[in-house]
Amino acid sequence: MGITVSEFVNEYKANKKNLMIFMKSHMKTDYISFLQKDAVCKGLVKATSYVKEEDGKREFIRFDSVTKYLLFTMKLVDLYTDIDIDGNQIAAEYDELFKVGAIEAIMERIPETEFNEFTSILKMNEKDLIDNEYSVTALLYNFKKSISLSEEIINSGLEALIKTSEDKNKE
Repeated sequence: MGITVSEFVNEYKANKKNLMIFMKSHMKTDYISFLQKDAVCKGLVKATSYVKEEDGKREFIRFDSVTKYLLFTMKLVDLYTDIDIDGNQIAAEYDELFKVGAIEAIMERIPETEFNEFTSILKMNEKDLIDNEYSVTALLYNFKKSISLSEEIINSGLEALIKTSEDKNKE
């Protein structure tokens, strides 16, 4: 259990003169494993890239870059510091941290190589999503799948008709 955003902001304001020491005491790591970064990025892309149709059955891609930025920034705060983020108050907590300059102070303390790797993995996951859904290869694959499905439906329908016809001929 870490510190709440409000507690952090109050302490941050009180420690402006010793900000380096204060910030260092709240940074819990300077490295996140590659697999954890990938899992976080996959979750971010999934959470900010799909919209369901009104019937709730089909999903389609619709990026929400603003929400992705907010979630990404706050996830970095959560992973690299001891600040506990309330998922139900994420925008308000972002605002609270941003107003006092804490977001910038935290981001400055995340190693540049870490931040760059995180953003690269995020971009790769977004590109994979687009490639897997909308590339020519993906479209051809999905078209082939739909044709195969149609063939299966037609074949099963024909088999049922033949069986019904055979049953009637036996009578």
